[in-house]
Amino acid sequence: MVEQTANWGFERRLREERRRLGLTQAELASHSGVSTATQVAYEQGARKPSLDYLVAFQSAQGDVWYVMFGVRADRHAAVALDWELYADIQAAVVDWCDRREIELSQRRLVEVARLLYDQFIAEGTVQPEAVERILKLVA
Repeated sequence: MVEQTANWGFERRLREERRRLGLTQAELASHSGVSTATQVAYEQGARKPSLDYLVAFQSAQGDVWYVMFGVRADRHAAVALDWELYADIQAAVVDWCDRREIELSQRRLVEVARLLYDQFIAEGTVQPEAVERILKLVA
């Protein structure tokens, strides 16, 4: 996969991301467990980084998703979110609270919806009995 993306600007995005982090090639190389020459080779497209390098790069707060695919990680998360499921969850929470005359702050509503989203994403559907059980605990 790295081999394919290298042809599409991988090395340019790696260099850009290193600079965004405010690191020199030597500093990023040291943090990532490679030599400065290897870091330079990655940024020139002469070598392909290993998975270990990418993990270390991410631990330095590098956006691996951006470097690999040209899409910022935060943007990828927004695209990957099942917005319809999230809307169904939020509606179920609001409905449950309204029926009980319970008022949740906007922040609390988002926290509860996120917790439920993590619960329901695998099935892709809202399970009313689970909404009931979880809301009884948090409301």
